[in-house]
Amino acid sequence: GKTYTFSCRLRSEQEREIEVQIIHQGPPWTIYGGDNSPSDELLRLGAERGLNFGTPPMGVPWPKEGAAPDYTAVDAQMRHILSVNPKALVLPRLHLDAPAWWKEAHPDQQQLYDTGPMPMSSPASELWRRDASEALRLVIRHLEAEFGEHVPGYHVTAQSAGEWFYDHTWEKIMPCFEEPFREAF
Repeated sequence: GKTYTFSCRLRSEQEREIEVQIIHQGPPWTIYGGDNSPSDELLRLGAERGLNFGTPPMGVPWPKEGAAPDYTAVDAQMRHILSVNPKALVLPRLHLDAPAWWKEAHPDQQQLYDTGPMPMSSPASELWRRDASEALRLVIRHLEAEFGEHVPGYHVTAQSAGEWFYDHTWEKIMPCFEEPFREAF
């Protein structure tokens, strides 16, 4: 573990309450610290005004071969949303980044830039597309069975920020050197 020190000065004409949260950005989107979830407040405000539609990010369980998917987190997230707003319609954003164990088992399926390897799976990888499709199929089947009346559709995401483009392509780097990409062309 590392210890970090964070300091800042804030100024406001009116007294305000602030909350600092440290967030690991990218899967597995983790919040370190903070006392409450602003999304609960937004869910309540929306429900009071008849706005029941939301699009939260939701993890896609990706089990190892032969293992059953664990939907505990998916179910807990859905049940929590429905406890705050029983009329909620949830369009989950399902991110298909492979888990660490998969990337370690398939290092040749990761993105490769002219500057070296990147931590995301190559969209040209048939193996990634096969396994991601199966994980997606199973989580959708589960959500339909358990919460179907509250799920009007799905927003499938992958790659950088879930926007289906290579990470860091705004920089002066060149992607697409990985073997799956060469095989695809």
